[in-house]
Amino acid sequence: MKKNSIIFLTTFFLASCGNSDDVSQVNKLLTIGCKYNPGALYEDTFIFYEDRTVSRSSTNKNDKNQTSYKFREQGEEYILIGDETFIDINNVKTVIPDSDLYVVKKGYGSGSYNIFYTIDYETDPTRLFVCKKK
Repeated sequence: MKKNSIIFLTTFFLASCGNSDDVSQVNKLLTIGCKYNPGALYEDTFIFYEDRTVSRSSTNKNDKNQTSYKFREQGEEYILIGDETFIDINNVKTVIPDSDLYVVKKGYGSGSYNIFYTIDYETDPTRLFVCKKK
């Protein structure tokens, strides 16, 4: 009887520790691996989540920061939103929060994407990254 009650209590304890309704888990919508050009050594990974956030990490060991953005959909494009930082000639730093930074646009090939700067995107797009869906 004592052995059965220990097994029952252990099972009850283990079952009560698990939480299947964990709200901290956010589903991934899209993961893309990006390079400055197709032959580049390092790759940055952008992971888009359902809560409208994006995390960016790099295989470059000198870049230890993981950057986070918000995003919104605009037609078939994603607009990455974050803090835009300017440093003038006098080393004065100005930060503009919640700025449109990058445009993520589906490329012509299957699973290909391009990331552009939002500055002059409509008139003269400048590509930052070439990407593939992971």
